[in-house]
Amino acid sequence: MSSPIRILLSALLVGLALPVSAQDIFAEVRDDRGEVVQIAQQPQRVASLGVFGADMMLALGKSAVGTTTYNGQLPAYLGARPDTMADLGIEPQPNLERLTELQPDLIIGIRRYTEPWADSFAPIAPYIAYDMLTEADSTRAVSSVAVALGAVGTGEKLNAEFEQMKAQMAEQAPGGVSAVFVWLWQDTLYAYYDHVMPASFFSPLKVRNTMGSNPTPELPENFGGPVSYEDILAQDPDVLIVFRAEGNAYPDHPALRRLRAVREGRAWHVGYQYSQPAGPVARKIILQEMAHLLYPDVFADPALPDQVRAEPLRFEN
Repeated sequence: MSSPIRILLSALLVGLALPVSAQDIFAEVRDDRGEVVQIAQQPQRVASLGVFGADMMLALGKSAVGTTTYNGQLPAYLGARPDTMADLGIEPQPNLERLTELQPDLIIGIRRYTEPWADSFAPIAPYIAYDMLTEADSTRAVSSVAVALGAVGTGEKLNAEFEQMKAQMAEQAPGGVSAVFVWLWQDTLYAYYDHVMPASFFSPLKVRNTMGSNPTPELPENFGGPVSYEDILAQDPDVLIVFRAEGNAYPDHPALRRLRAVREGRAWHVGYQYSQPAGPVARKIILQEMAHLLYPDVFADPALPDQVRAEPLRFEN
């Protein structure tokens, strides 16, 4: 073998043996699975399994190519429309065919729903997932995803601005109010413990959560518990905040009618953002609106589109 050919082959073999240069990696993040995920180039087409990824993109002045939904309802608080953001199905079982068609270059998911699908995502795009139950989860995810999206430092800025807002509201909130956050899923009410967003916002607003704290703090995923209408009546909070994915009318249950919050006009149906509050846009809207609902004489009603705004609880006919 001639000397030039030997030199060329040696160079090729050396090149194959070398690890990928750090310069070939756009970003590297560790998600809440503990996985270190390398992203080769700045993501331009982000698929959001859960609304958080779409929320982060909006905070950066961009848009996700698709997101999972409740009953085909795109999140109005993001200004999402079918012509700009595809419906990727429900979170526990995303539409993999539609996801593949969108050709995303990054998939951002809620860990508890999407982790079982990790192997299916691998051929499509890099996948990162976060817990997104508590404010600490939100803070961590915002910082991490900002890095993944090429906005280093922006996550820390968004988090600092939110902490400053909470501190300012804590100074103004008078206290002396009780409330509970309830999710009506199909026929079951779930009330949230103190540590879970958005109920965790009660604390800086000096509100007593009538559901109380997590009885198993070693299990932070214990977000709350099923409650009956009679349970809520026994708690009888000053303010009732409820989200229902299936619509904005509630069963005409006699216990609900007897609630002080209902009788005094302080029972509210709230928007999509309350169901997934970890994103920087959602958590800001929620904190501002909750402050007004709890202390209407202290905090101004935030300027929100009608389809996003809380509305008085109404009953099914």
